[in-house]
Amino acid sequence: MASDLLDPGATYLGKYELDIWRLLNWFLTGYYWTILTNLGQNSPKIHPHGYGSGRHKQYPDFTRPVNYSPGRNIFVNQGLYPNSSSFLTQRILPFMNVTFNTSFADITDDNRSIDDDVYFQRSYNCAVRRWKAPAEAVISIWWRIGLSFRRAS
Repeated sequence: MASDLLDPGATYLGKYELDIWRLLNWFLTGYYWTILTNLGQNSPKIHPHGYGSGRHKQYPDFTRPVNYSPGRNIFVNQGLYPNSSSFLTQRILPFMNVTFNTSFADITDDNRSIDDDVYFQRSYNCAVRRWKAPAEAVISIWWRIGLSFRRAS
């Protein structure tokens, strides 16, 4: 059923020798591992449920993380990385009319994704909702009405 749904796109990409399933796999796995790497992890970590009591057992227990192997990470596994990078350079970039004359460095102990501590900085203070003063409210409403008229015209 999924193949039938993706058939128009697969037919179009087939002219460029791009397999729709391999393209989706490359995109989703690359996106997943890139996000995980940006968060400082090279392997998935989950937190089991059961923290809390009664109806609040859905909260994760952050004191007992379960770590998985980084063996499927395309930025760690020496067998998966060349497949992913060659698909990018040989199929996707030519499809986009992009020339890429250099090669990617191989995965080594010095050139691979590693677990790293990543810190988040809060860029705003938490706001407490409260009523505006009457003058502020009038100016705010007037400003929003003016913006909506500008967009409409």
